[in-house]
Amino acid sequence: MKDSTNMKLQPSKLALITGFFLLLNTPAAQARFDYNNWQPTVGNAHSYEDALEVRLNSDYKNGFIDSNEMAMLRRDLDGIQAQEDEFRMDHAGLGIHDRKCLADKLKRFDQNLLRAESDKFGITIASR
Repeated sequence: MKDSTNMKLQPSKLALITGFFLLLNTPAAQARFDYNNWQPTVGNAHSYEDALEVRLNSDYKNGFIDSNEMAMLRRDLDGIQAQEDEFRMDHAGLGIHDRKCLADKLKRFDQNLLRAESDKFGITIASR
């Protein structure tokens, strides 16, 4: 009787071992595909967003902004980009008011980024 039980468990053990082996040899899936890198830059607002994003990343890499500032600024820029996408898809493209709204938000973001950069530089004047 034990032999017949062992025979029934062997195919399930084999399936379990095969599944585990496949799991270990399968490359990790990419959780999020960033399609923006594959899309052409169109329009002034989108070009300005891309330039600010490059500047934001380089400032973080060079130590001009810390991780907390990076997170807050990244959140703000992502919100602006999401609003641009919403404006583009909501109706017949970007209107004059939409472009002005995006330009104002990007200008405000640029000022916030400049403020975050500038607080890292201190000028010390030595006197005798």
